[in-house]
Amino acid sequence: MDDPRPPGAAQRSHVLSWALWDVGSTGVSAIVVTFVFSVYLTRAVGDDLPSATTPQSWLFRALALSGFVVALLAPVTGIWVDAPWRRRRVLAVLTGLVVVLTSAMSLIRDDYHYLWPGLALLACAAACTELATVPYNAMLRQLSTPQNSGRVSGFGWGMGYFGSVLLLLIVYLLFISGNGDTRGLLGLSVTGGQNVRAAMVLTAAWFVAFALPVFIVVPHPKPRPEDRRQAINFVGAYRKLWA
Repeated sequence: MDDPRPPGAAQRSHVLSWALWDVGSTGVSAIVVTFVFSVYLTRAVGDDLPSATTPQSWLFRALALSGFVVALLAPVTGIWVDAPWRRRRVLAVLTGLVVVLTSAMSLIRDDYHYLWPGLALLACAAACTELATVPYNAMLRQLSTPQNSGRVSGFGWGMGYFGSVLLLLIVYLLFISGNGDTRGLLGLSVTGGQNVRAAMVLTAAWFVAFALPVFIVVPHPKPRPEDRRQAINFVGAYRKLWA
């Protein structure tokens, strides 16, 4: 499908607003999946799990299931957001889910009974974050031309890495450093359950703050009357993809 770029689509404010979403998203991935919450689950929440299967093994299984869901739904999502007017709506829904799931992680206590809900929240948040990149990346076609798409895309990637490092540093200095006696990845101390849970609230708020501009500033294409009648379901999306 041709992507009609709205007037002024290449304005710097639009590109910056688009890239800021990646600042929030990559920050969530760093804190939740890689460095803090996942380590908290395996080193603190599940450290006394009465099972022959280690918390690390359960974490790997949860992330594998999350990856399977992404592999199943990402192609359908790609077909769905091939229509430009659907991208912001799909991105908003998935972003909202990530925010809610990340906020709910603040309820996970340092008790092995909370390991399963914690893993479920982590797996769902990871899947929604990955799926959200489908409409997000598709929006690049609205904001760039073939001549500058590489530069705009690279700017988004760079902003994302900057955001993850900055949020990790903030969380470490405010909530993690000096708490507890068990250290996880990068030397993070993760046995301070209250601090880790507070960090999840901050991470959710971080994503909200940096995600809002893409919904407010970036123009939203309107469907043509004939396009409004075009609907596609789950099976139809796979049929179209196969064709």
